Amino acid sequence: MELNKVWNKRRQQKLLDMNKQGLGDDEIKKYFGSLLQYHPTRYNFTTNKMLNFINFKNEAYINKFKEIDYTYEQRLSFFYNFKTDYIIYFTVENVDYVIVLFYHEDKIKSYNILFTTKKQYDEYLDKIESFLEHNDVTDMDENFMNELKEILEGETKLNDPNQVMNALSYIIIDFYNKVLRKYFKNTILSIGNTKRKGKIEWYRHIIKNSFDNVKETEDISSIGEKIWYYNIEGIKLKK
Repeated sequence: MELNKVWNKRRQQKLLDMNKQGLGDDEIKKYFGSLLQYHPTRYNFTTNKMLNFINFKNEAYINKFKEIDYTYEQRLSFFYNFKTDYIIYFTVENVDYVIVLFYHEDKIKSYNILFTTKKQYDEYLDKIESFLEHNDVTDMDENFMNELKEILEGETKLNDPNQVMNALSYIIIDFYNKVLRKYFKNTILSIGNTKRKGKIEWYRHIIKNSFDNVKETEDISSIGEKIWYYNIEGIKLKK
């Protein structure tokens, strides 16, 4: 079995020891959490199989939005055990972009929307994986989390704001209708605060522009920062 930077000899030995001790799936899942997605064979449980990469081409056209192809993958959240993040990939004028829907729990459970370039997302992922080579998720301190935030919130240097805005609007509504509404009830979208106030206003405009019936609620998160929740089609927010 070929090991990797995150699933190294130390973690493989720990898994073997836990198996020898006769520990069950739940105990192994609780101990390793999201690290299991780095196991060379994607260590599967009958009750929680890792989800494979999915490609598809959109066929629906939505009013004034121009259709754009995108693909997405699902990853286990690094911060919430066995919750799912969605990473959506698309390209505008030969620049690769990513929309990330991070599973987020605060006063309300939601999918927090973040838009960045694929290059920045890959840098974020590489930094986490390099850290996890010698540490656990619980070792991430505030400074490290701020470094991750800086990477993801870096300026994307948009090549054509109009085309990118169209892509974001189309993808958000298409993905919401085809995936989130299909598999989850009462799905709430959210955006978090950032130093770049213009970007927040841009995000808010895009989300409100993407849906005919959306209710925006501004709140203060558990860490004292503003957060905006988006209730689609009259779904009630439960605090």
